[in-house]
Amino acid sequence: MNKNFFNFSQKEQHFVVQIHNNSNFLRKLLSNKVFIWLMTFTIIILIISLISFIFNGGVIPLLKELGIEKNIKPIFLRKNNLIETVYNPEVNEKIKLLVSFLEKNNIDYNIDYTKLVPKLSFNISDIINTKERFELLLGTNNLGESVLISTMNKFTHSVLITMSIFIVELFIALPLGSFISLNRKSFTICKVVFSYFIMVPDLVILMLLLVVVKNFFALLTILLITGIFRLIYWTMQYCSAEIQKEYMIILVNSNLSKTALVYKHLIPKIISKILILFSARLGYIIGLISTINIIGFPIEWNVLNNIKENWKYLNDNIWQILFPIIHLTLFLLSFRLVIVSLARTIDTIK
Repeated sequence: MNKNFFNFSQKEQHFVVQIHNNSNFLRKLLSNKVFIWLMTFTIIILIISLISFIFNGGVIPLLKELGIEKNIKPIFLRKNNLIETVYNPEVNEKIKLLVSFLEKNNIDYNIDYTKLVPKLSFNISDIINTKERFELLLGTNNLGESVLISTMNKFTHSVLITMSIFIVELFIALPLGSFISLNRKSFTICKVVFSYFIMVPDLVILMLLLVVVKNFFALLTILLITGIFRLIYWTMQYCSAEIQKEYMIILVNSNLSKTALVYKHLIPKIISKILILFSARLGYIIGLISTINIIGFPIEWNVLNNIKENWKYLNDNIWQILFPIIHLTLFLLSFRLVIVSLARTIDTIK
């Protein structure tokens, strides 16, 4: 007779808990051609924008001195690059200065007296150098700033500030949310508190608080705190779902420290979901800050301010509206796709 016939004991089961291998992750990531191309494109956009800081704020001193710096048409759209300005030397001293400069430097110009208002015209390429031609590639806005340079300056400020906020939110909220989810009592309390908090739009919170404190650092602090709370809430939700799985139940009941549970198991398991969910926050913060500016809070560095401030001069130079939109959209799309590609790579090694 089989000796095991009356043996009803359950066979011992072994669970294999996967731990992320950093070298394997990097190998997978670097072999992802889509990620490499997108990352390269995103970095190029950032580098080009950073280079713009060497161009003295985008205002060409000579043009400002001569009074012809405002609303110059994009140079790349025209062959002759003619500049036309009202010829009224009797009321405008800078016109006299301009004519004197043109004559002194033997630059051809023309004054058309046949028009209702006489116009002085000349080729701007005759008075600017190669560096200044690059600055005027997209023309100038109503403030006399190079559309190309001023947009990239503000874009760089906007992206660096919002990315810093996003990174700090991740580093603070991910561990906090994970540790809270391991404590059932804390999880229950925090879930209720944060669920009510995230129901209130960030804009409402900012408007209420900034009425009392109109300070740039207060704005950043409020944005950071609201982002951390929202990120903690979703981290708790994803961690809670992960903790219900069989392998995590075994790990939680083992002698493994909570720190090891969080950093070796929980965060690696949920990080891809969090990245995909919150990577869109970059554009959201830029838009939110621009909205705050519209309601009266003074913020000059936001790239979307270009659109608001220059909209009424759309007919003078459409690129002062188009370029900020195109530049920011390309970056946000590429950044979003980089994050999605990164998240998918993380998922493949789980």
